[in-house]
Amino acid sequence: MSLKNLNNAGVSDLLEDAASLLRQRGLAKGVRINPEDGSIDLIAALALAAGAKEKELISSVTISDFSLIPTNEARFMAAYDVLDAVLMWDPEGWADQPERTVLEVAKVMSKAAWRLKIAIT
Repeated sequence: MSLKNLNNAGVSDLLEDAASLLRQRGLAKGVRINPEDGSIDLIAALALAAGAKEKELISSVTISDFSLIPTNEARFMAAYDVLDAVLMWDPEGWADQPERTVLEVAKVMSKAAWRLKIAIT
């Protein structure tokens, strides 16, 4: 899929929405959603932005443990792949590193969205 198609499919918007959710809720480590403070991990941020249900994400272990409508599932997977390409490392593992901050993770998501947008102009 071309960068233009990724952007037209709403992948850049999903990345921005996920970054915004992370900034609002905080970054959870090792769990999708921290039940104590409501913070979320990178996968939960992308999934919630794509329309996943929070109650499915709480018990999620893999990226296939929750449901999305097919269009949003494709958008979610494309966003994850974009992050993988930008980081050149497993996005979930990268975000779970102890030194990683919510602002750093959100910044990478926003930067990936920006790169998609400028790639087509």
